[in-house]
Amino acid sequence: MESKEVTKRLDLLLAQLSALREEIAAGEPVFPAWALEKVTKGICLGCGKSIPKTEKSQRGNDLTCYRQVMRAIERGDLTDHNAVEKGLLSPKGKAKQRVNPPKNRALNSLLSKSGPIAEKLAEGAAIAKRNKKRKPENET
Repeated sequence: MESKEVTKRLDLLLAQLSALREEIAAGEPVFPAWALEKVTKGICLGCGKSIPKTEKSQRGNDLTCYRQVMRAIERGDLTDHNAVEKGLLSPKGKAKQRVNPPKNRALNSLLSKSGPIAEKLAEGAAIAKRNKKRKPENET
């Protein structure tokens, strides 16, 4: 690597670190009311178009506008904190937790319990296993 390229990368890293320090010191960003209204109506914060319910959205934007804001953050032109305060991104939410479908939960609870239901399930599984091992008889 040439020294100019290394210096350029170091300057970029220093800019990103100082932006991060400012973001940490600033605390929670204030999301504008007009942007909150757009998000609740399902309107993209970037382009202003309606986001269909079938389309995936990221932090109040359609995927194209979200990528544009993230590229600006990666370049160091913007911080996440500034983007939220300017109404370009909605604040980060909690990660959604995956939940087992109800039928799996019900089955798991049945299998974990002891008693007549668990015994019948075990018995049924044993019969199915035996039937699987049997070879089909040739009928003539």
